[in-house]
Amino acid sequence: MAGADAVYIGGDRFGARAYADNPGEQQLLESIDLSHRLGKRLYLTVNTLLKDQELEEELYSWMLPYVREGLDGVIIQDFGAVRLFQNMFPDLPLHASTQMTVTGLHGAEFLQKQGFTRIVPARELSLDEIREIRQKTGLEIESFIHGAMCYAYSGQCLFSSMLGGRSGNRGRCAGICRLPFEVYRADETFRIGEKLEYRPEGRTGYRPGKRQSDRRDWHGSRNSGNNPQREYYPLNMKDMCTVEILPELLRAGICSLKIEGRMKKPEYTAGVVSVYRKYLDRYAENPDAASWRVEEDDLRFLWDLFNRDGFNRSYYFEKNGRDMIALKNEKLDHVRQQAAQELTDRIRRELSSPDRQKKLQAPVEGTLVLQEGRAHLELAVCLPSAENAGTGSRPEVSLDKAGVQRAQNQPMTEERVRKQMNKTGGSQFYFSSLDIHMEDSLFVPVQLLNEIRREGFSLLEEACRNAYRRESGEGADAAKHRPGVYEYRRGGRKPYQESVIEGNFPEADAKIRNGRLPVWAAVETAEQAAALAGKESLEGIYLPARLFLGPDRIRTLLQSMREHAILPGLALPYILRRDQVKEAGRAAEAYLDILDGRTPAVLVRNLEEVGLTAEIFRKRNLDTAGGTILDSTVGTMNTGAEKWFALSGFPVNTVSPELNHKEMLRRDNSRSELAVYGRIPLMFSQQCLQKTMDACNHGRNHLILKDRKNIRFPVRCDCGTCTNIIYNSLPTSLLGLKEEVLQTGCRSVRLCFTTEDKNQTDRVADAFLRVYAGDGEPGEELEQTTRGHFHRGIL
Repeated sequence: MAGADAVYIGGDRFGARAYADNPGEQQLLESIDLSHRLGKRLYLTVNTLLKDQELEEELYSWMLPYVREGLDGVIIQDFGAVRLFQNMFPDLPLHASTQMTVTGLHGAEFLQKQGFTRIVPARELSLDEIREIRQKTGLEIESFIHGAMCYAYSGQCLFSSMLGGRSGNRGRCAGICRLPFEVYRADETFRIGEKLEYRPEGRTGYRPGKRQSDRRDWHGSRNSGNNPQREYYPLNMKDMCTVEILPELLRAGICSLKIEGRMKKPEYTAGVVSVYRKYLDRYAENPDAASWRVEEDDLRFLWDLFNRDGFNRSYYFEKNGRDMIALKNEKLDHVRQQAAQELTDRIRRELSSPDRQKKLQAPVEGTLVLQEGRAHLELAVCLPSAENAGTGSRPEVSLDKAGVQRAQNQPMTEERVRKQMNKTGGSQFYFSSLDIHMEDSLFVPVQLLNEIRREGFSLLEEACRNAYRRESGEGADAAKHRPGVYEYRRGGRKPYQESVIEGNFPEADAKIRNGRLPVWAAVETAEQAAALAGKESLEGIYLPARLFLGPDRIRTLLQSMREHAILPGLALPYILRRDQVKEAGRAAEAYLDILDGRTPAVLVRNLEEVGLTAEIFRKRNLDTAGGTILDSTVGTMNTGAEKWFALSGFPVNTVSPELNHKEMLRRDNSRSELAVYGRIPLMFSQQCLQKTMDACNHGRNHLILKDRKNIRFPVRCDCGTCTNIIYNSLPTSLLGLKEEVLQTGCRSVRLCFTTEDKNQTDRVADAFLRVYAGDGEPGEELEQTTRGHFHRGIL
């Protein structure tokens, strides 16, 4: 009705908006049919991470009716679901969700090789990065153009999960980023953000009455001293609005423009879509950028409909900044509330008007032949998108009915027949053209005309459905016995084939049999690494990539590790962008040179690095199966995802911190490492708290984010990768749970050191090595720790 070409929609399961008013099965099937009759497409969101039970026993049977009805594609996050769909629904187009955190060319190419036809890259990508992916892969690119934005990279936020058990990766985000916080220096002696002031905007969004040349935005009021006098919302992103830069987005190769409309009123979605439809059509008529200008009334319309302290233009031209944050988060005042309500009411009236309702009916070409004794009706409807789906694009039906008689008195006129046949209100179709051929002096009962129209439309509706329906897919019971789909159940689960996984770990297996586990450590600083380098019972240390860019600086450290038989590992960055790929590649090359033929251990943390390491290893004739470990940020929550990555050359992985012990027992952990200590990263963001609340100083700043309950979350601002990492307030510790950890069948455990100093690192490592690498007792539990989700789990 508003002009969208396609709709993404979530069902009652497995979607990223679990608390929305999602449709049930029958509603969703009807929506698929409606979209197709109108020449539109409907895509289903299955963009959450699944647990083993859901993947093995629930997803296939839930998905089957929609695929058979002709679903146009699925947007997906979980790689276990990818494997299931590729096996069971091989002709179903797969779209990579922004939850997969595709940040560059290597990740996009990796997904393309795995059969994806479209990707939704991370919102944080610049237009140049998107253009490069499109030009070098030919993949369809879908990008967000309007609506709400997450502070963190989508798919990489555990804030809501760790604080309240409501996982954003499961569609249950509690919106922690919309709450007020205070920001302090690491020593908490100074609260930053007390002197925020006005300044000119960058290329940010519309404000009423202001054109681009003279816009300014609110950035807080100036306070003196260090007393908190205003509540700030430093994680609260403004909504994006890109209607003014549509030509630039289209020229970059974006083929699908995505409006975030879920969890919003229908009137909001319709209103936003109508504005963008208007300007897309205008661009198609005249793509001359010099004449491009959005009317003030339309900008004001979008502003009044909904904004969060203004708009930004996403990251297409801006890396980050205070201009993109709704720091004050002021509620709508009475005037704005009234304007928004009036606008909503107006849109609702427009949507219910006869002209707009007619847009929900498909146009039909008809031919009606009336003869004595017989009425014959032929109907045809054009389905613009059916041809692209590989099916017939012009369903046709015909039917005959008896009941036409020779008129005794007043014969039926063609005008009356046409008027009666055109009474299509409430049906799925209307006549765009109707040819009537009738003999003279006929009596045609009105009831007959109604019946032939109604029965004809019913036949045509079924023909339209058949144009899209698929016959693929087995029954759920049959699917459970098909090889490669449900063979993962613990106990009866088939082990990975050695032809797929060539890396063997006999020493680790021997230790596990003796009740001991190989212990690895991941560090953030050289100081932490130095504190660990002399601990002989430590298996290895994952060193951050930046340390290998100056190997001379860590020569002593590496020598000490070698003397104590501690293996060096490489921890790649959590987020990897185009301008950091060469640096990460150089670090990986330097690391592999240092090994002198020893088995590498590269900790891979995102899809960009999956593609990058595969390329580097291939050039050196190395096998990723024996030299890489996927971190939990890649997303191997279930055994199906493990298997998918194993078949892609990455069999070794890290157990998700969102699984509890019971769920871990169901998962195959024989090639997995479990983090048993460390502050879990809650958010990775391209925004910078230092820059938002003060100014960028191009350093590795350490800050404290304090919430309303005075809970303190450490923050690391890494200017090297332009990434902020917000860590959990307490480190997770499974120190006293060795027996339960052994039950999971993990091949090794990991200690993750983030904010610890040298002494803290030394003390924690000794405690865990005594228990996990030896036969010692845990003694007293470490102070101020949490067991995370190990016992409680998530929704």
